[in-house]
Amino acid sequence: NDPVLTITDIEDDYVLTAVFVQDFYTVDVTEAGNGSVTLSPPANGLYYQYQEQITLTATADPGWEFVGYAGTLASTEAVHTFTIEANQTITATFA
Repeated sequence: NDPVLTITDIEDDYVLTAVFVQDFYTVDVTEAGNGSVTLSPPANGLYYQYQEQITLTATADPGWEFVGYAGTLASTEAVHTFTIEANQTITATFA
């Protein structure tokens, strides 16, 4: 959708309406090793709104430990909160 509209031949009155929609982004989390990651809040229809705060919580299975997050988010904190501003692809590694 082109955000620019050019009207060159004006013979009558026009009523224009601009419609704005909020950007939505995905958070794709992959687990490497034995453990799981929960997202809070859970994705509403698989998408998050721009500047929504998301908390990831990594939980290692028995006998495993959380190593860190990699990808578009890098952290060694098992519980990590960030603000969404783009699509995220994150790998949580357990060893």
